[in-house]
Amino acid sequence: MPPGSRLVGYLAVFAASAILCGFAFRFIDWSADVLGCTLNRTPGAFLAYCTSEQYGDYEHGAYYLDLEPRAVEAMRRAQVLIFGNSRAQFGFSTDAVRRYFSGRGVSFYLLGFGYSDGDTFAAALIRKYRLHPRFVIVDTNPFFTGFVSVPAKAMLPGGPSWWGRPIDWAKDWWGYLTKKAFNSLQPLVCRARPSLCTGISTTFYRSFDSGFWLLNMSGFPDDAGYPVNGRKLVTLSGRSLPTDAANANHFLDLLRLPRECVVLTAAPSTALDAEPYVKELGNLTGLRVVLPELQDLKTIDASHLAPSSAQRWSAAVMQEIDPLLARCVFGA
Repeated sequence: MPPGSRLVGYLAVFAASAILCGFAFRFIDWSADVLGCTLNRTPGAFLAYCTSEQYGDYEHGAYYLDLEPRAVEAMRRAQVLIFGNSRAQFGFSTDAVRRYFSGRGVSFYLLGFGYSDGDTFAAALIRKYRLHPRFVIVDTNPFFTGFVSVPAKAMLPGGPSWWGRPIDWAKDWWGYLTKKAFNSLQPLVCRARPSLCTGISTTFYRSFDSGFWLLNMSGFPDDAGYPVNGRKLVTLSGRSLPTDAANANHFLDLLRLPRECVVLTAAPSTALDAEPYVKELGNLTGLRVVLPELQDLKTIDASHLAPSSAQRWSAAVMQEIDPLLARCVFGA
């Protein structure tokens, strides 16, 4: 081999080795922080979110980038989809909801996301995977706002300029792939070296099969929390209703469902009064509104329902939609 070619070969090997070492060091440094994410030992779930600065969100990429095929497949085959944000996750991730659907042999999926994402990201999933549920529940407090969170912006079109987009896209892919790899390695590392897994960061795991957040609510006893009934600090503004109704109609066009097979609701909150807004949105869109009136409900933080309250509230929603769901899913 000529000396010049040999030198080029050495440089190529050196460059490749440096890149691999850099990636390895980055992953090890990243993992040292992310091992603080509390390990969930319940099978059938993935780490959707961790308060570690290095990990943050994973669920947006898990679905949109199809990094968790089992979760995506369950979402695609669901006869009933429940849309919303974190309030929907706390309100509907209950045994009452699971029992209701399993007792009727109906497949369902909870598509609530953190970071206050609403209709825009959900619509992107509907288009990408051609979702065709037979019945839909929307937790609207609010939802049809067109808001796009930072994690969603990282993946959806219309972000940075055309020349910067491929770089950002590659960075986002690498970030989410790193998190997927960590999810596979974390249980092995924690079993081998428990001292490395500090569990100091709050985590939300997500069920592959139902979309539920698996919430460890042991620190929130049923008699604790903030009462829902009473004066609210914030009332959803009606000024956005025309725009939100237009967004809702566009969302319904994507679903291609009869209007009687879509219901609006709002998980009760201590601080936020959403009922007048949701009722008027129902009037503007011709959609059924389901707002059970229950006493003694509580939230854990003035926004998200406490465990026993979520059980009672979600059971009441299921009871009220039962005749509608039977007609839409079974034609009864």
